[in-house]
Amino acid sequence: KIYDTITFSFTGMLLQILACSFYLFVILIIIFYSGELVWKERALKISQTYNALPINDRSPFISKLFALILVQVVLLLVVLFCGIIIQCCYGYFHFEIGLYLRGLFGVRLIDYALLCVLSMFIQVLVNNKYVGYFVMVVYYLFSIFMGSMGLEHHLYQYASDPGMVYSAINGYGSYVVPFVWFKLYWALFATLLAIIAKLFWIRGNETAFSQRLKIAKASFTPSTKIVSTLVLVAFI
Repeated sequence: KIYDTITFSFTGMLLQILACSFYLFVILIIIFYSGELVWKERALKISQTYNALPINDRSPFISKLFALILVQVVLLLVVLFCGIIIQCCYGYFHFEIGLYLRGLFGVRLIDYALLCVLSMFIQVLVNNKYVGYFVMVVYYLFSIFMGSMGLEHHLYQYASDPGMVYSAINGYGSYVVPFVWFKLYWALFATLLAIIAKLFWIRGNETAFSQRLKIAKASFTPSTKIVSTLVLVAFI
């Protein structure tokens, strides 16, 4: 029932219900596994051996980031199958697989990928797994109350957008264009976060922030400067 009105379990409605009820679980998964991925080698005490491997500095960060995003893909596949099972249980068999794919992997996955970048960035910059967890939890709570504090504009609510409401009459309709623009805007900002995280990625014994800052400055190559400048200009 929705507002005490019995409805069919059509796909558009299920996507809204499942995505909203699943969001907190996804946030917790992202927060926890970002810390586990960043600290994996140090927790197993093999970081010195791992850091001695002949690979460039960006490979560890990028590979771990994509692994975290892949976890979200798996979770969304679980949501997809749960939605189909719920529809079957209620005797509704018009599954609209294409709508599931668009709603989950064309809308929700973008949000989760942006949060993955933010969580990895915080873990790298803070350089303390549990403080990183705390910062992400504070960010999540702050994002909930931003609207009531008068900070409701999507230009400074990370990964936010005006929303994507599906209608059986005209699909996502006029919501698509503003959604794409805002996600492009935040994707550019997330790219800047990823570049900073790559520069501050710990490789070696130097863990003091002052030393990491010197290493980051030394790693800020001309090609990285060009890419960062282009992304920053596009974001602005």
